[in-house]
Amino acid sequence: MSSRRSRVALLIRGGSYAYQDEVIIGAHQECSARGVDLACLSGGNVTLADPRNFLYALPDPGALDAAIVVKGTMGADDGDATVAALVDRLRPLPTCMIGSHEPGVPSVVIDNSSGVRALTRHLIEKHDCRRIAFVTGHGREAEQRLAGYRAAHGDRELRPDDRLMIRGDFRFSAGQEAVAQLFDPGGPGCDAIVAANDWMALGALEALRSRGLRVPEDVAVVGFDDVEEARFTTPPLTTVRQAPRRLGIEAVRLVLALARGERRGDTMLETVPQIRQSCGCFRGARRGEPEPPPPSSRGASGPDHAAWVRALVARGPAPDPSLPADWAQRMADAIQRDFAGASGEHFLAAVDEIVGGAAELGNVSAWHQPVATLRREVVRDLGGTASLALAESIFERAHILIGDHAERTQGRRRLETEEASRALEELGTDVRTSLDRPSIGRALAAHLPGLHVRSCAVVVDAQERAPAGDDPARLILVWDYECGLATLADGVEFRAAELMPEAWRPQRRSTLMVQPLCFQTETLGWCLLEMDPPRATVCETIPAQISAALKATALQEQLVSEATKRERAERSRLEHEIELAARIQTSILPRERRVSGLALSAAMIPATEVGGDYFDILPFTGGCWLGIGDVAGHGLHAGLVMMMIQSIVSAITHDRPAASPAEVWTAVNAVLCDNVRARLERDEHATLTLIRYEEDGRCVYAGAHEDILIHRARSRQCERLHTQGVWAGMASDLPAGTTVDTELRLEPGDTVLLHTDGITEARNAAREMFGLERLCRALERAAIRDVDGVRDQILREVRAFTSAQADDMTVVVLRYR
Repeated sequence: MSSRRSRVALLIRGGSYAYQDEVIIGAHQECSARGVDLACLSGGNVTLADPRNFLYALPDPGALDAAIVVKGTMGADDGDATVAALVDRLRPLPTCMIGSHEPGVPSVVIDNSSGVRALTRHLIEKHDCRRIAFVTGHGREAEQRLAGYRAAHGDRELRPDDRLMIRGDFRFSAGQEAVAQLFDPGGPGCDAIVAANDWMALGALEALRSRGLRVPEDVAVVGFDDVEEARFTTPPLTTVRQAPRRLGIEAVRLVLALARGERRGDTMLETVPQIRQSCGCFRGARRGEPEPPPPSSRGASGPDHAAWVRALVARGPAPDPSLPADWAQRMADAIQRDFAGASGEHFLAAVDEIVGGAAELGNVSAWHQPVATLRREVVRDLGGTASLALAESIFERAHILIGDHAERTQGRRRLETEEASRALEELGTDVRTSLDRPSIGRALAAHLPGLHVRSCAVVVDAQERAPAGDDPARLILVWDYECGLATLADGVEFRAAELMPEAWRPQRRSTLMVQPLCFQTETLGWCLLEMDPPRATVCETIPAQISAALKATALQEQLVSEATKRERAERSRLEHEIELAARIQTSILPRERRVSGLALSAAMIPATEVGGDYFDILPFTGGCWLGIGDVAGHGLHAGLVMMMIQSIVSAITHDRPAASPAEVWTAVNAVLCDNVRARLERDEHATLTLIRYEEDGRCVYAGAHEDILIHRARSRQCERLHTQGVWAGMASDLPAGTTVDTELRLEPGDTVLLHTDGITEARNAAREMFGLERLCRALERAAIRDVDGVRDQILREVRAFTSAQADDMTVVVLRYR
C-alpha cells in the first residue's frame, strides 16, 4: 500500500435498508479503529436500467488500496456479467465479496442454510406444522435459505408441497402477495410461512391480519435477518439473526490482510435462531428463554467459571470494535464477586456499563439473551445452595436494568429520527428554493451541522452521459465543519475516478458516503457526505434534494438565458401589452365571496409592469375552492397563463367540487405544459396552491406557493405552513408523489392569510425585504380586526415599508366562523 492513509471502497446498493445500514456501519467502525479512509459508493440494481449504477464504474485501482463488493444487495445472480466486469476492473486491488461468491475472489458470508433449517425443524417438531410455505428471494443467499428449508423437511422424511413455494423479491409487498396466493380463493392454504427475509415476513403478517387470520394461532410466521422492526411487530417475529455489521467488520479485516500480502480464504459467520412469539412459542413465558434444567452434579464440585464465560460469548452480540473484548469475562467475574460478598452491585454495575456503552451497536434488548443464558448456567451450578435466591434476585434486577436501557435507547433514537426529519425538511425547503449554486451551498452550510454531517462535496458531470473513471468531472461546492463553505464558480476539474480532488479531501480520517445525483433517469453527478457514524436516512435524502436543486438551477439558468435573448425584441411590445394584461388580471377576479362559515376579504394591487398574480374563490355547497399563485414574468403572456389557470381550476372544481387538490393541481400542470410549452412554445410557469375548504373547518391543500399563515385564535400566535411541490407548468413528467394533499384544521376565530411574493419581497430604500417574519407580526397585530381591517392594515404596513412597488401585491384574508 502507498505511504498515504489507506483507502477502502465499499460498493453497495443504496437505500434506507437495515441490512445495508449495518454493513456500512460495521465497515465504518473497523476503518475508524484502523485509521483507514472508507468510501461507500451507493449504486443501484445492476439488473435494471438504474441511473445510479454509474457509481460502480467510477473508482479504479489507482485511487484505492482495497475494495469490498456487497454483491448480494445489487440484485445480481451468480454469473452476472456486470458484476464480473466490475470485479475484473478492480482485480489488481485486494478485493472481497460480501454475501455472495465470485470466482477467484474471497468472500465474507453468513451461514444462510442452517438457521432456516433449524427454524423449519422447530415449526415441524415443536409446533407440529406440516404445510409450511416458503417465500423465496433472489440470488445465492436466497437459494441457500431455500436449501435449509428443504433440508429440514428431509430431516423428518417429509416432502414440501410445490404449491407452497411462492416467488418473492425480498420486499414487503412480496410477503403480502404470497399470503394472497396462499389464502385467497383457490389458494392451497398453509399452517406456517417461512420467508427468506424479515421484510417479506412482516408483509405476510400484515396481510394475514387483514384477512382475519391470527398469528400464530392460525398461521405461524418466521423470517430471516432480525431487523429492528421484527422485534417490535405484533406478535414479535421469530427469525434468524445474522450480523450484517459483523460482515462489514470482517470484510475490512479481510481486504486489509490481503493488502498486506496475506493469503486468505472465505469467512463464514454463524446465524442464530431468535425464538419469539410469531411461531407459537413463549405465550407468556419469561424473556424468551427456556427455564434452566434441574440442578446437576456440576454444582457439587463448585461453579464452572470458564463455562459461564463460554456461554455468555456464545449467546452475546457479535464482536465489535467498540464493544469491550473482555465483556463476558467481566460479567462472569462480577457475578462471582457478588456471590462472595452476598451483593448484587458488582454484576449490575458491569451490566449497566457494558450495555450502556453498547447501546449504539444495535438491539439493546438482545442483551437479555446472554444474561438469561448466564442465569441458566449459574442456577445449574448453584444447585440447592443458599446463593440461589440471591442469584435469582440479581438476574431479575439485571433484566429490569436492560429493559430500562432498551426503553431509553429506543426513545432517544425516536427523538433523533424526529429531529433529523425536521432538519431534512427544513434543508429541503431551502435547497429546493435555491435558484443558483451559491444559494444551494449556503443552504447546505446552514443545515448540515444540525444533521451531524461533517463535510459535503458536490461534483457535477462534465459531459451529458453517465461518467466513467477516466472522464472529467467538476467539483462545484465544498463545505467542511472546520473550513467552512467554498463555492467554486467555474468548478475544479479532475478525473472522476478520484471521486473528488485530492486537495479538497478531508485531512482527517473520514468515511465518505458517495451518493449519486440523478433527476429521474438523468445523471447529474454525485455528492460526498462525511458522517460519523453514517446514517442512511440522511445520506439518501440529501442527494435527492441537491439533485432537484441542481436541475431547477439549470432550468432557471436556461430560462434566464432565453428570457434575456427575447427581452430586447419584446420590450417595445410589452408596453402595449401592459394595459391588456391589467384588464385580464382584474376582470377575472372573483365577484362572489360569500362562503358558508367564512368571512373573506381580498385585494390585488397590480404593479406598473403587471405581473401574473392569481387568486380565486369558487364556492360550492358546504365549502369553497381557493386558489393563489403567481405566474413567472410580466405582461400579456403572464396574464394569459393566469387566465388559463383560472379556467382550468374553475372547470374541474365546478364539475367535481369534492376532488383532491393534488389531482386538480396535476391536471392544471398537464394542461399548462401542453398549452404553454408545446403549443405556444413559451416557458411561463407558476407557483400555485389550491385549497379545498369545507364548512366543518377541514381544509386540504396541495401545490407549491408561498407559506400559508394562520393566526390561531386559541394561542394568538401565527403559524406557518410550508407548501410542498414544484412549479406548475415546468415539466409534465413529474415523478409520482411530487404533489400530495396535506390537511389542516381550522377552529372558530382562526384567521388565514394567503399572499403572493409581492408582499414578502417588497423592499425598502435600504433594499431590505419585508419578509415573512414581518408579515407574521403584522398579522398578529391586525388579527383583532375584521377581515377587511386585517387586509387594509397589512397593505398599509407593506406600502409604508416599500420604497417603490416592483411586483403585484395580493392578499386574501379568511376567518373561520
